Amino acid sequence: MGEFMLTYETVQQVADPEATLLQFLQSTYDAAARTGNWDKNLECDLQWLKQ
Repeated sequence: MGEFMLTYETVQQVADPEATLLQFLQSTYDAAARTGNWDKNLECDLQWLKQ
């Protein structure tokens, strides 16, 4: 179905949960942008979440 899933349990078990979550969110956004043919000048920068 093209769904993206990342369970809480998975995030709990990795060495760097924050990085794993950010990577998942970025890759999900990138896939949606490609699939939806979004304007390539639009960008989602999630780095501010690290603050």
